[in-house]
Amino acid sequence: MKSQNEIVKTVKNMLLHANAHITFNDSVKGLSIHDCAKTPDNLPYNIWQLVEHIRLTQLDILNFCRNKDYVEPTWPDDYWPEKKAPENAAELKHSISSVDHDLHEFIKLIEAPDADLFAPIPKGTGQHLFREAILIMDHTGYHTAEIVVIRRLLGIWN
Repeated sequence: MKSQNEIVKTVKNMLLHANAHITFNDSVKGLSIHDCAKTPDNLPYNIWQLVEHIRLTQLDILNFCRNKDYVEPTWPDDYWPEKKAPENAAELKHSISSVDHDLHEFIKLIEAPDADLFAPIPKGTGQHLFREAILIMDHTGYHTAEIVVIRRLLGIWN
């Protein structure tokens, strides 16, 4: 039990804080609706599309872990936004806050007193909560770095 508590503590820290890289929240801080819709030359997506991709993918992982009736979305259509820009600032803010909210919902799963980090997820093929936590870290970290690079390419990095 002590080992699992330490794993949960470490995973939570890695999910919420800057360790070896910037956090998602810091990467989108101060981002305007105008800036997030700009697509740099030779790139297939912009910051808005990355934010939405992170949100959609993380929500899918959360649903996979907690929903016994989980149905896998269609790749790639259901993992990327249809629109190239948010309709307004409220939509951008909602997308960013949803990433944070869903991350905390995932953390509740691993912190639950009866959580078994290594028990197979019912609808899966051997995946477990620990693996899905690492997947969230890896996926969000990768695309967060892309957000930073795009901001630098566009000259909107503080």
